[in-house]
Amino acid sequence: MASCLTAPGAHVATTLVATTTVVPGPSGGTQVSCPAGALLSGGNFVGDKYTFVYNFLPTAASTWEVDITNETPSDGEELQVYAMCLSLG
Repeated sequence: MASCLTAPGAHVATTLVATTTVVPGPSGGTQVSCPAGALLSGGNFVGDKYTFVYNFLPTAASTWEVDITNETPSDGEELQVYAMCLSLG
């Protein structure tokens, strides 16, 4: 069961995206932060098919982070990280 909260004047301020490429073998990632005065309400990511996700979480009240391991032998894997930001004003 989902619980939904409401507040007067609350609205999605913006959805931000950060993109990075992780080279083969090692791990890497990126994070995206909401603008000043906005709070993080959620996040997501899009990665290529050979990515192993080991971090997918908020790291602060306004920052979402995703970290991956690139399991391809030779190609960089693109990672896009999204943050949905909520404004109360």
